[in-house]
Amino acid sequence: MRLKTNKGFTLIELLVVVAIIGLLATMVAVSLTSARSRARDSRRVSDIRQIENALELYFAAFQEYPTNWTILLQGGQGYLNLRNIPVDPSGISYCYAYGQDPAGSNKILYYHIGARLENANSDFLNQDLDASSTADVSGIVNWTASTDPGVSACPNTTDGFDGSESVAPIYDRGVMP
Repeated sequence: MRLKTNKGFTLIELLVVVAIIGLLATMVAVSLTSARSRARDSRRVSDIRQIENALELYFAAFQEYPTNWTILLQGGQGYLNLRNIPVDPSGISYCYAYGQDPAGSNKILYYHIGARLENANSDFLNQDLDASSTADVSGIVNWTASTDPGVSACPNTTDGFDGSESVAPIYDRGVMP
């Protein structure tokens, strides 16, 4: 008498393998999504630092900061070595506000620049300024928002540019009074 041997997999075994592959695919997709948001945050921080360097070069040449970013590109002066002002990778506006000398010289001696990050626990937030450019800083500086396209007004506390990350994670830099 011969025993019949079945070669192949049972339905249960196939379902277990498919479930494991599905679980692994889901885990990979989730990790890629977080990696992409971290990459966008890195790009934002890089853009802010690059603009900050260009602002400092502009200040060295004119002893004041510009009222908008487009000045950094004009005339081929090379303050910002790009054809266009950096744009946020997912449409979240950068901010730029400037403040005049309180001594009355009308020179722009202060600025606040920032970007809203996607990750509230980003390490970049430990390296930023956490400054406030709300409408008035202790009666010293009245801030004015840049009118550049794609740039939001830093003074708006609902955007989180109020000196804290209470509303949104904000990476900000600048020269403050």
